[in-house]
Amino acid sequence: MDMPRVDTPESREAEAAPEVETALLAQRVEKVYPNGTRALAELRLQVRQGEFVSLLGPSGCGKSTLLRMFAGLETPSAGNLAWWGSTRPPHVDARQGADGDGAAGGRSLSMVFQEATLMPWARVRGNARLPLDLRRVARASADARVDEVLRLVGLDKFARAWPRELSGGMRMRVSLARALVTDPGLLLLDEPFGALDEFTRHRLDSEVRRLWGLRDMTVVFVTHSISEAVFLSTRVVVMAARPGRVVADVPIEGPAQRDDEWRNSPEFLRHCRDLSALLHAAADSGA
Repeated sequence: MDMPRVDTPESREAEAAPEVETALLAQRVEKVYPNGTRALAELRLQVRQGEFVSLLGPSGCGKSTLLRMFAGLETPSAGNLAWWGSTRPPHVDARQGADGDGAAGGRSLSMVFQEATLMPWARVRGNARLPLDLRRVARASADARVDEVLRLVGLDKFARAWPRELSGGMRMRVSLARALVTDPGLLLLDEPFGALDEFTRHRLDSEVRRLWGLRDMTVVFVTHSISEAVFLSTRVVVMAARPGRVVADVPIEGPAQRDDEWRNSPEFLRHCRDLSALLHAAADSGA
């Protein structure tokens, strides 16, 4: 079997076009918890502006830990992180779907967690507007912005609905709208569709890919699903567990517009087979 081209972090950094800005950079990052668990070991990763990068790996490989570091919610035990060249992360509210408050020009981030933890006492519009309310944005301006993102995620007709009236997929759309309402330059998603049925998951994957194409965003997406990673990404980073580290960095060559037809194409299936082999090797390499 012909294996995909696998880049090392060093070679990818060296090959990066100088005119493409680096949005995220992890240099020899480690994470050791107080109980002695070594979650990450000398991890190196570069994410360039405008990329869609998925983190793929076995359970316990530190994908979510790394994503929380990128969100500024955890700090490394060793090594360095940088956001658009700055070692100071944009502020992130720890609440679900909360937004960054970085400088203008796209230097902000939002994160969507695994569950759509919405405020049950607020309607869809109020949930989506939360980051703007926290920023004390004028109500008229905030509502106009919310109307825009609700249209983008297909919830414009549900602005006055309560969370209890929505399906699981629709609740995740509200969470996604809340993350997009501040127009972030960096969107971090931690297995947001893992608990949904396959049909809904495919629809939301298509939605996220479409939104990424419409907006000047960099996306880092954590998933356990090989097919989801291939469908969404411009690159898939494979991690090995205990301690977590990058073992493969695979570019995904596919059409800009991806649909169900491409899911059944020989190219898509080849990427899935290659990543499956790499993932099995990563699982076997864990300490």
